[in-house]
Amino acid sequence: MSLTSHLAQGKLSPIGRYFCERFPNTQSLVKDANHQLRNAETIRPAGLLPPDYSTLGSAIDHRIRYSFSNIRSEQLTARSGASMLALRPLDSVDAVPIPPEELVDILSSYSIMTLFNPMSDGAAYGPYPPNLLKAFFESLDETVARMQPSGRRLNGKDERLLARYCYLL
Repeated sequence: MSLTSHLAQGKLSPIGRYFCERFPNTQSLVKDANHQLRNAETIRPAGLLPPDYSTLGSAIDHRIRYSFSNIRSEQLTARSGASMLALRPLDSVDAVPIPPEELVDILSSYSIMTLFNPMSDGAAYGPYPPNLLKAFFESLDETVARMQPSGRRLNGKDERLLARYCYLL
């Protein structure tokens, strides 16, 4: 569920409940902040290309989630999406088919989801090898288990590492 959905549910959501309990009287603060924002100069990240605000927003969303729960990667929608990068349909003449026995192994070992039926339609390797994706999520789970970020402030080194994982998610 998105952060916006949590906030829209108010006290029915754990995140909405947290904000309502911790910040019960925000109207004067919002009024002052809006006044300051109208008069402020926009600061943009450095670089030649404009930043991808959608990716930054998703990263912030994931990081906030880890503030409330030590989520395992199996619970993340990003894991399902990432798994679809491991295989692609056999849709071009230059695609090299994955042998059926290897395909069965990949599908069972890596919990890969696809938008096509790889067993009946055949499949080729996607842009990322399945073992790389598996290693990323195993490393993420180990890092979260070690850090236990839920409900506490992380030191700078751990915060930067978790922020990198969240950006990749």
